[in-house]
Amino acid sequence: MLQNLKTNGWFLLFAFIATLVIQFPSALVFYKVSEMHNAILHYQNDIFVSGIADNSDIEFINQLRREWGLGQDIKILVGPYKKVYGDNFRYRLERRLVLIEQPLSAEELFYVLFDKTFYREIGQEEHKGVLAHEMYHILSLAKEKTKHDMNEEIEADNFAVKYVAADVLISLCQKYEGNEIRKNERIKNLEKQGVAS
Repeated sequence: MLQNLKTNGWFLLFAFIATLVIQFPSALVFYKVSEMHNAILHYQNDIFVSGIADNSDIEFINQLRREWGLGQDIKILVGPYKKVYGDNFRYRLERRLVLIEQPLSAEELFYVLFDKTFYREIGQEEHKGVLAHEMYHILSLAKEKTKHDMNEEIEADNFAVKYVAADVLISLCQKYEGNEIRKNERIKNLEKQGVAS
């Protein structure tokens, strides 16, 4: 009986250790996921508290929101996106000089997040051009909940031309669009829009 107890004791100890060893990778994965979640929250806090847009930009986006009957609120924020992308960040639209985010917890809210340097580099008409372009994407997301493709980039430019001259958008594309094929397609389309207006 004592021998049986010793054998069972070793077996239980072995089973306990084996369970810990098996669970250890899961604990590491959970720790890593938790660590990544905390890092994302840290970046969001850096972004969200870093700055707010000029009043004229806020008024313009609210005008668009009312004009197009969008029920969701839109916040324009200016942030240090280098912290998200690291030291190799290049100032190109492809690298997200402007982001649209809709928090999962707030269906009634969209954020337009500008990179701080980009926001300061461009003038008021360019701000309007970017905001009008992004407004098209917001309207698409609010309606369809889908991410956009190249055709939608063209449609967003067509939408923005209602609010700013095509030359303003062409200048933005020339300076900041990183994808050459997309840049050429967008500029060609905008040149047609400029001739038509």
